Amino acid sequence: MASTRLPEGTVLGGRYRLDRLIATGGMGVVYEAWDLGMERQVALKVLDERSDKDSKRARRFQREVQVTGGIAHPNVVTIYDAGRDEEGYRFMAMELLPGPTLAAHLEDRPRPSLAFAAAVAGHVLDGLSAAHALGVVHRDIKPDNLVLCGSAHAPALKLIDFGVSKYDDHWGSMTDGLVLGTPLYLSPEQIHGAVVDARSDVWAVGVVLYEMLTGETPFAAATVLGTLTAISSRVPKLPSALRPDVPPALDAVVMKALSRSADERFESADEMSLAIEAALAPPLRRTWGRRWHGMGAAFLASLWAI
Repeated sequence: MASTRLPEGTVLGGRYRLDRLIATGGMGVVYEAWDLGMERQVALKVLDERSDKDSKRARRFQREVQVTGGIAHPNVVTIYDAGRDEEGYRFMAMELLPGPTLAAHLEDRPRPSLAFAAAVAGHVLDGLSAAHALGVVHRDIKPDNLVLCGSAHAPALKLIDFGVSKYDDHWGSMTDGLVLGTPLYLSPEQIHGAVVDARSDVWAVGVVLYEMLTGETPFAAATVLGTLTAISSRVPKLPSALRPDVPPALDAVVMKALSRSADERFESADEMSLAIEAALAPPLRRTWGRRWHGMGAAFLASLWAI
């Protein structure tokens, strides 16, 4: 379906004035908007169809609102409001994140420092830990869904787009048996329609970390089918084979995260986060402290420029 783009100046829900288009995606369009009630800028995600029906896409959009709104964490985008206007457009108002996505950052600065890669992975895992504690699996962790933001005094990374997340009272298989997510970052169980749990997000963080360390994704192929086949069968090269300054302990973390069997991966985001920290050289461990949010703000801010 082609995205419906609303004219600048349109006011949705009697409250949100659309100022400019930011992005388009599979679930809708995102605008920079002005909240007339609170007098602040927001990012307004609008489902790109008008419907009074409870369609599958509308249900998925509503699930994203509920899931993201329920996670209060510094590394997850904040949802302010959601609704549907009189013409049938569903919308979700979120904090406006000024920074680039990790994907855009890596285009300009491929293979950033080990410190940057570890810090990014740590922040992603912290946000995922909060989501997993609520029974939410993101299922689409990729550089496009990770936003570098904040300031020199309060640097941050935020997870966005929980549109294909799994939210249930128990971990379950894929909705309607569909493969949801982006092929390069899909876990083997997502491809095969098996049970998907927190360890699928751990896999995706392993892929993102591999990409930051080496400048390559571990399962890239010429076609989507080739990529899915590689995920199911290929053992990727060690990161250190492509980048000699990667220490063996960090190699081990990445390869454990990329184990084809979910049972052989880290059991949780917290476990992987601590393993990354333990793999770093002692001077960095002392600088950073036990958790990623314990970093000195000036030190982390300097990483964004690497």
